[in-house]
Order: sequence, then C-alpha cells, then structure tokens
Amino acid sequence: MKVGGRGKAGGVKVAATTEAVAATAKAVLGLDIKGHLVRKVMVTPAAEIEREFSFAFLLDRASRTFLALASASGGVDIEETPDSAERIPVDPIAGVGLAKAREICASAGLPDRAAPVIVQL
Repeated sequence: MKVGGRGKAGGVKVAATTEAVAATAKAVLGLDIKGHLVRKVMVTPAAEIEREFSFAFLLDRASRTFLALASASGGVDIEETPDSAERIPVDPIAGVGLAKAREICASAGLPDRAAPVIVQL
C-alpha cells in the first residue's frame, strides 16, 4: 500500500510464531488506512533495525522535476518532520548512477554503503 503512516495506523506488525502470523494477517485485512482498504498482506522475516532512514523518489509538481527525498532521521514519525528531509533534484534522462547516489547520501547524511542500494531503486 503506497501511503504514509501505515505503521502508526496498525498496518505493520511483527509476529513471533506461524500461528501469530495468521492471526495478525487476519486482523490487518480489512483495515482502512487513510482511505485505502487492506486487501492483502506481505509477510517477510523480521530484520534487526540498527538505524532507520527515509527515502523516496517523487515527482515534485511545484518545481516540475523529479526529486530524491532522503533523511537520516527516518522512521514512523518522518511525516511529522518534513524539513529533516533533503530534496535532491534527479535528472529523469540521466537517472541515478553511483555518483548521484553518493551525492544523495552525502546530502542527507546517509551512510555511503546505501549508495548501491539507491542505484537499484
């Protein structure tokens, strides 16, 4: 579901057992998250969270350009601190190569090891 606030709205859950996965999925199905009805769930192994970041590519209609929106202070509250995110213009023709990804990381305070991941997005 492409909507912010999924976690706070109850759309992101962790389950410790297979039985809990089924019960949790059943509870999430049918939720209304900001006007979007949950019709299916994605189940994936939990990961240890060392640090949270926020990252998105988007079309900024006001400036009529594509942007990378990145913040080293990510997490469920990122929508409440929009000024903490850096807005880095992205040329739609050139795309995002390793050099641009490193620029994004440096601007937003992301670790350099995130650059190859950004290229893959």
